Amino acid sequence: GSGVEYFGQSVSLDGDLALIGAAFDDDDTSGLACVFLRDDDTWNQIDLLVPSEISSYFAYGLSLDGNVALVGDSYFGKAYLFEIYPSYGELVDDFETGDFSVLPWTTSGDGLWQATGTNPYQGTYAAQSPAIDDNQVAVLETTLQTGSGQVSFWFAVDSEEGYDFLEFYIDGQFLGGWSGVVDYGKTTFTVPEGVHTFTWKYTKDSSGSSGADTAWIDDFSLPPWTTAKAVDFNNDGTHDVALFYPDNSKWYIKDHSNFIYGTSECIPIPGDYNGDGATDLAVVDLTRPDGRAKWYLDAVGVFIYGLQEWIPVPGDYNGDGITDAALFDPVTGKWYVRNQFVAVYGAGGIPVPGDYDGDGITDIAVFYPDTNKWYIKDIGTYTYGMADCIPVPADYDGDGATDLAVIDTSRPDGMAKWYIRDQAVFIYGAVADTIPVPGDYDGDGDADPCLFYQTSGKWYCRNVGIWSYGNGNMIPLSSNLATRNAISQASGGSAVW
Repeated sequence: GSGVEYFGQSVSLDGDLALIGAAFDDDDTSGLACVFLRDDDTWNQIDLLVPSEISSYFAYGLSLDGNVALVGDSYFGKAYLFEIYPSYGELVDDFETGDFSVLPWTTSGDGLWQATGTNPYQGTYAAQSPAIDDNQVAVLETTLQTGSGQVSFWFAVDSEEGYDFLEFYIDGQFLGGWSGVVDYGKTTFTVPEGVHTFTWKYTKDSSGSSGADTAWIDDFSLPPWTTAKAVDFNNDGTHDVALFYPDNSKWYIKDHSNFIYGTSECIPIPGDYNGDGATDLAVVDLTRPDGRAKWYLDAVGVFIYGLQEWIPVPGDYNGDGITDAALFDPVTGKWYVRNQFVAVYGAGGIPVPGDYDGDGITDIAVFYPDTNKWYIKDIGTYTYGMADCIPVPADYDGDGATDLAVIDTSRPDGMAKWYIRDQAVFIYGAVADTIPVPGDYDGDGDADPCLFYQTSGKWYCRNVGIWSYGNGNMIPLSSNLATRNAISQASGGSAVW
């Protein structure tokens, strides 16, 4: 269930998607709408829709049409439109189900594509275009979220050469066309992370036909939608040089606009909270007299969740490509992930959440500096580090999995020595007055060792570049904000490292 009052207040169903409203009899907490996707006989929650401002009357009425949700808010007299794009994990369809049930396919035009066994590349089935007449077209299409990377499929054609074509489009852009007798071959295209529409058309000219007059596609593969990123405000695949100035709640994003969003004494918690691939402005307000934490998510809404002494640990804990609001209580070791679960793991440790097994899901993890032990829930326990080291986990080799990594801060020369498990050991930067901010600053898919120098406002990113941006009164934004916040909190709020 949703964990709120009046779950089931309103319900709408369309195909394999269900939308269920959950009003909340509390003026300080919003109603919400839960999105479920059917997988055979099981319904799994894949998304959560909330208003832009607190309203307990949100979702008293709603409607679902395809992937478009209309949700009413009778208190403010508003109606919200949401587009829903389910995440399908590994995006591969070899059509071996004998139909188009694996991905959200649609077929249209003057005839309908089918999964047939007449000429598969391998296995038993392939997608085949139908028999159509001159000047007609048959379309096969799917729209879904993907990661950044390579789109590929195998295809074959048997048609009138130069006149009847198999055509391929991404987001309406024509990328290739094939005609004549074409044996199976593989073609590959690159896409950025986000929502994309993939379209195949079999088209015929005004007269004539040849051969089987058809086309086949098989083994369609896309990069999976991965864990929501922490600092990529324009969704270009690179970690942005960005800072938050707590005195005026101003966000400074290099080469982009500056924004004001937040409250006094708030903590920045950037993340992709609406699943569109871009990082959203977000803060947690820690000033409420009742001791509760109030979350402000620019792209989603405002709500109260948790206590102020708990550590914010936002991440994608269910692998749907959306950053989840989450908190860690260092005293009890409880992890609170909003609308998902509460787990007990790692009391007294430093939270180091990350995707350690590369499955697209943020893993619960803690680091104990006194023993240099890493405890990663459901994965394993590792000893890695040394005395006076700082954890800096990130995906340093670009394989999609978070790597164990530490910086040795005890060298007599004051230099920072980086240790990345099973990869590299090197000296880079200084320890004094610096903050580690690893991230993929060049967009090549792997995290770069990087340090922000508070005294000079300079960013030093190994083998990437040096930038002057910001000053020591600002908080540099990076994927390890939760770790830094925990270390600072443990030392009374004074420690940079």
